[in-house]
Amino acid sequence: MFRQFVLSVSLIVLVIVAAWTTMHWVMAPEQEVAAPQLLPPGGDFTVLTADGPLSLSDLQGEVVVLYFGYAYCPDVCPTDLSVMRLALNGLEQPEQEKVRGLFVSVDPDRDTPESLGEFAGYFHDRMIGATHSVDELKRITRQYAAGFIIDPHEPGENYTVSHTASTYVIDPRGELRETLSHASDPAALTAAIRRYLPN
Repeated sequence: MFRQFVLSVSLIVLVIVAAWTTMHWVMAPEQEVAAPQLLPPGGDFTVLTADGPLSLSDLQGEVVVLYFGYAYCPDVCPTDLSVMRLALNGLEQPEQEKVRGLFVSVDPDRDTPESLGEFAGYFHDRMIGATHSVDELKRITRQYAAGFIIDPHEPGENYTVSHTASTYVIDPRGELRETLSHASDPAALTAAIRRYLPN
């Protein structure tokens, strides 16, 4: 009986030692792996306005408040463009002259540069309306970690466009500095604009 007990204990000890040795060799110390450095979103692009092509770089020296949407948007876009209007109105007149709102439509089949000029101007006289081809709009929105999907439809049918509903604040050098979510507080957008106004 005693011999069986000793044998059992020895066997248990051997199993524990073997397990510890295996863990010691297999589970090597965790190595620190550097995370890939992602380029910040943003950058220059060109859109089509009622006055012709416009590049973001053409607006250097001004703070640009960028929004992707479409004029037929039933609720999301009007809400965010109203936020932009209130934010711009929260600035003093000399400050407003250093800011441009840029509404880029991702629905070029229905929104023309001319109609977008009127649409954007309805919200504020410092706002520009623009668009481009679908392929170019996809490239531009990707630069800003945004996107859109035009819902399938038959010619002539009404349709909606699913799109990112963020507002982007770009400094006078053309660098994206802040991204605000849908239906943000206008005062928060005003404050964000003021942080990057040129002297």
